[in-house]
Amino acid sequence: GAYMRLTWNGPDTGGVERLVPSAKAWKPKSGVSSRWTMRMYKAPFAVPLYSVPDVRLMDYVGEATVPVIDFNGLAQMRQEIPKTPGSNYAWVFYGKVKIT
Repeated sequence: GAYMRLTWNGPDTGGVERLVPSAKAWKPKSGVSSRWTMRMYKAPFAVPLYSVPDVRLMDYVGEATVPVIDFNGLAQMRQEIPKTPGSNYAWVFYGKVKIT
């Protein structure tokens, strides 16, 4: 399975990075565009990843800018970053979320 972690820091956290709890999501209004930087990493060793890895210890594979974070599998990730490995990889998305 996949492991994901979303963190936030801002005025309400005193600048301390906090985990964002899971909640039911909804689609944004039409016409709202988003851009996310997707970075792909691979483990420099053949050990399965069972928890969220520290990507600073992994090998950088590549990056792409994507409009949404919605992938149905490895093939779609490879459309964005062709060198995505078949296993032992981790991805990170960077962007901004406007909360109103």
